[in-house]
Amino acid sequence: MPRLPNWIARVNDPLSEKELAAMRRCSLRGSPFGSTEWIEETAERTGTWSTLRPISRPQVRLNPPTEADPPKNNRHPL
Repeated sequence: MPRLPNWIARVNDPLSEKELAAMRRCSLRGSPFGSTEWIEETAERTGTWSTLRPISRPQVRLNPPTEADPPKNNRHPL
């Protein structure tokens, strides 16, 4: 694979905060690092889709009560 022009300068440039956060996330998860298209192609080719999904189950979002909702009574009917 041929190297991109100015690749030495690119390799030696410090990462931005966004790139650094993405690099750390990929390193911790063992997922590919790169453009979205390249990540998806690599995950498909290597079978590493699980590294791209969130680690835990999705959180349930509860709807906050509105003024139209009646107050809840904690008493049990007899």
